[in-house]
Amino acid sequence: MTIESVTYIDDLNANYPEANSNVSEGDDHIRNLKTAIKATFPNVANPVDCIVQSVYVDSAAYQTGTVVLPLDNTTPQNTEGDEYETVTITPKSATNKLIIECEALLTTTASGNWMTMALFQDSTADALRASAAYTPTANSGTWVTLRYEMTAGTTSSTTFKIRAGGNAAGTTGWGGAGGGLFNSNLGQFLKVTEVTSA
Repeated sequence: MTIESVTYIDDLNANYPEANSNVSEGDDHIRNLKTAIKATFPNVANPVDCIVQSVYVDSAAYQTGTVVLPLDNTTPQNTEGDEYETVTITPKSATNKLIIECEALLTTTASGNWMTMALFQDSTADALRASAAYTPTANSGTWVTLRYEMTAGTTSSTTFKIRAGGNAAGTTGWGGAGGGLFNSNLGQFLKVTEVTSA
């Protein structure tokens, strides 16, 4: 039997053990596998999430809206703000995790306005999560980011929606002001990633 000298996974030879190798030396190959795995991933002490699928929407296109999204101690509703992006995913397993991420540049024509982004699922009225940032002057902008993790809970198609707006009357710009930025190549996105549950 030929036994390779192993430190990392890349040192393993896929051709070993050979068909005519001695069974009594099989334990050497098992030890090689353990050595390679532990050396290659030395800091892995817990279960690792594996990506099952990812759905990405490029949301760079400039859009506007005028519906206010209040800045208060209530859960944002799906009638507040304007809807700017949606993404649909069909989870592979109901027990997997979904990670929803969104980034956008929000502008406003109002002075001293809090710009809020809220995440919704399907027709549920209450937001799953919200995030806000302040714009001190009219026609200024601020990057708003949002991240939310949840158990999929279904293997049926489900749609996540992003609504946004300011807490004061004015025009909200999604992706800049007065026509957008960088010819609709601004780095805005909405992404849902399904990962195996740990």
